[in-house]
Amino acid sequence: MNRCEEVITRSISPEDHATVRAITKRSFSVMVRGMVRFGPNDLVAILGGRVVGAVLLHVMERPREGKIGRVALLVTDPEHRGRGIARQLVRQGVDRLHALGCGQIVAEVEGYNTPSANIFHELGFRRLGSMAQIRWLGAVGAVVIGVRTFRLFTPGHFLWARGVPGRPASPEWQRAGTWALNVFIALLAVLVGGGLLLAGGPEIPSLSAVLAVVVAVVLLLGLREAAMWAIGRAQGVTLEYRGWGSGVGASLVIAILFGSVFPLPGGCYPPGDGWHYRQFQRQLAIAAAGATGTVALLLVAAFGARLWGATGFTADVARSLLDVGMALLLFDSIIAMGPFQGYSARRMLDHSRKLWLAFAIVGIAFYLLAVSTG
Repeated sequence: MNRCEEVITRSISPEDHATVRAITKRSFSVMVRGMVRFGPNDLVAILGGRVVGAVLLHVMERPREGKIGRVALLVTDPEHRGRGIARQLVRQGVDRLHALGCGQIVAEVEGYNTPSANIFHELGFRRLGSMAQIRWLGAVGAVVIGVRTFRLFTPGHFLWARGVPGRPASPEWQRAGTWALNVFIALLAVLVGGGLLLAGGPEIPSLSAVLAVVVAVVLLLGLREAAMWAIGRAQGVTLEYRGWGSGVGASLVIAILFGSVFPLPGGCYPPGDGWHYRQFQRQLAIAAAGATGTVALLLVAAFGARLWGATGFTADVARSLLDVGMALLLFDSIIAMGPFQGYSARRMLDHSRKLWLAFAIVGIAFYLLAVSTG
């Protein structure tokens, strides 16, 4: 056993499983709760004879890299946060994974979950960009790790790694990669027609339609980011763009099976690591509201072009704006629960329920308008 003040960490036992699941239920979304998988290396924190936290540790075997440790879940009882329990669990978990022969350790953290991110940062973990992951593991290996850590299905999450060289690419490269990814997803949705599950068939887009998708994605993502940056700057905060590199699996599945676009826009964050979300919560919420309003205005322009009978390339751009922009607006204005905390809706909800509700009404109105006009 290891003691830190009155908190004790020890190996988990089967009798602890129900309590850890109950704590996880109070702390995370349904999706995260469904990912809980106990193993022999897990640790729990005990306070006053009660389990008040846990860290679940997995070991992955890779042919070239050997053993890679993974912090699969870090959770503490909401009633006992602020006592350093999570930090103690991670530190002891890292020591245990090292003892098991893991020279490299990874963890997946939502971008605005700074309490967890800062613990990993303090203990020598670094955010690892998509290209750095590919250089480390190869393309196939990066996909395998993405599946194992669920990053392929959780937008807005970042991979933190210890003992691995590399760092995130510059904001410019991340932006270019995000735009290219979203253009590809949107074109894939067009190529499969209405989606394989909806009796869709292959549909080769015209050159005008392809260019229209590019223009629509650049307008939506570029102006969304510009609004965040400008509004943040007006509040005295310089925000930095980060592409997510996560959620790609979910986006591809939705495009192929349903012929719909699940955009992965990335987000704007205070620069560097070690910052605290609560410190910037108000500024981020106002920037998110401005960005969501910008997306809504672009959709107004697209609806106007359709109403006025636009033809040719203008009509193609308007159609692409609606296809990509409607999905983006729904996530940015309405859907604030996990695993979609990275979108703007959660920033607004965290700051003001009234602000979120106002934009949620706007998002619903646009959705109903899109449905009614076909």
